[in-house]
Amino acid sequence: GLGCRLVLRHRWTPLLLVLAVASLMPRAVTGHSSAGGSHDLATNSLVLHLVAVGLWAGGLAALVLHTVRGGGHLDLATRRFSALAAAGFVVMAVSGVVNAAVRVPLGQVFDGAYGFVVLAKGMALVVVGWLGWRQRTVAVTALAADPADRRAFTRLAVVE
Repeated sequence: GLGCRLVLRHRWTPLLLVLAVASLMPRAVTGHSSAGGSHDLATNSLVLHLVAVGLWAGGLAALVLHTVRGGGHLDLATRRFSALAAAGFVVMAVSGVVNAAVRVPLGQVFDGAYGFVVLAKGMALVVVGWLGWRQRTVAVTALAADPADRRAFTRLAVVE
């Protein structure tokens, strides 16, 4: 964050992005996924999971800050964020399912409390995915029609 505040040229931003993503790695490689069976698969899926959520949440924060600061081209920025968020959702969903499959064998999904949590998260994933798709089609279309429509943008940001 400090680096982003200090640089004045665009050419430094890719390096700062790489540093920001790299800062997520210690959590991924030292967490509970790094121990136990199939730890390579679990750790790799957690790395992807954290990068996807970091880009998604960071992209939303950047989009909101851009709007609050009165930045232009809100329709274009929102459309680009929407593509990033959709990709982040897919990567998060797949990596989350892989991580859950490593932890809970398919035969035990209906047996214990952790299996119930995995099922509940799976159902929530489907609902959140549908809500995200639905609100993006409405909000992005509304912003394409009227880039100054703050109500459509606020709805997008709140649902995200």
